[in-house]
Amino acid sequence: MRQCRLKPRIRLQTASVYQKANNSVWQKKQICFLVNTRLQSATSDFYKG
Repeated sequence: MRQCRLKPRIRLQTASVYQKANNSVWQKKQICFLVNTRLQSATSDFYKG
């Protein structure tokens, strides 16, 4: 789960990569991305502007 912990800026920069990735490993990371986004929606919205 520690690998799922990414800085908000990194999440935004790699968001498009997660969507395009078909690798199972990337799919698992995408799930972590979605979960972290929900848990830290306030932080994500702040960086999204």
